[in-house]
Amino acid sequence: MRNKYSATALLLISAATAQVALGDTILEQKYIKNRNAFIQQYAKTTNLVDESPALAQLEKQLRKIVGPIKVEGFPSEGTINLETLQKNELGFGQVDGLKFESSKITIFVTTDTLLKYYLKEHSELPSNLDSLSKNGTFYQLTFTSDAAVTYYAELPIRTGAENKSFAHAFLGLTGQDIGPFPPEDIFVFVSKGGRVLMADAPVSVEVTDIPKCKKAWDIFSQRSSQKLRVYQTSEPTDEKAFDDHIRLEEQGFAAYTQCFGREAKDQRFFSPLTKQAENIAKLLLNN
Repeated sequence: MRNKYSATALLLISAATAQVALGDTILEQKYIKNRNAFIQQYAKTTNLVDESPALAQLEKQLRKIVGPIKVEGFPSEGTINLETLQKNELGFGQVDGLKFESSKITIFVTTDTLLKYYLKEHSELPSNLDSLSKNGTFYQLTFTSDAAVTYYAELPIRTGAENKSFAHAFLGLTGQDIGPFPPEDIFVFVSKGGRVLMADAPVSVEVTDIPKCKKAWDIFSQRSSQKLRVYQTSEPTDEKAFDDHIRLEEQGFAAYTQCFGREAKDQRFFSPLTKQAENIAKLLLNN
């Protein structure tokens, strides 16, 4: 009788769990349907519209789907991460979820299911968590609409919960310009219990420049400047020289950030920033 009772209990628990999961999926499907309906509605007009009622309705739905967080210094209920539902407006297409903000750190929370829906709509993004957690474009679509997020160096965090979750952290930079700029941000990505939680925080110690990396930038920068001078003095305008100027500048920035990725682990700032990232990851995993 004991074995039979245990088997019955397991079946009941499994059924209850499946019902909860089904309920969550229905809520998420309804949210996506409503969100897309608003987008289609606003696409029919070129006039400015008041989106606040639509965003408030979607935010209410997201709060039921995503749920609250319990982090000291943060509001328990988040605000919708979407900035606009009008395709031609800056900020359209941000990742579906809620953001929670303190004076220094921004936390973003979504669910596995909402993220899967989002990634289906954005084929330019990786579909697996490991690659996604390192993708600067994804972090831009999560945290900012008017500046790029650049990946510099992995921070090898240990959370003590590796078997039950996924976590990744890196040093990065949010900015509109490229150049020999040391990273200023820590980005953390964790997945646990059907939710994805992310954080963007300023570095707690100064990240000093690395001479070897600055030299890598300077090599390309000098060549880029030469091409710019050719373009500025050409008559008629040498468009190829200008394109080469941009290309070399981008290659120089890539060489600079890649060098940072190789050399950061040997710098004084690396250990305390890894610890900072670990603390943020643990904070996220406790929710």
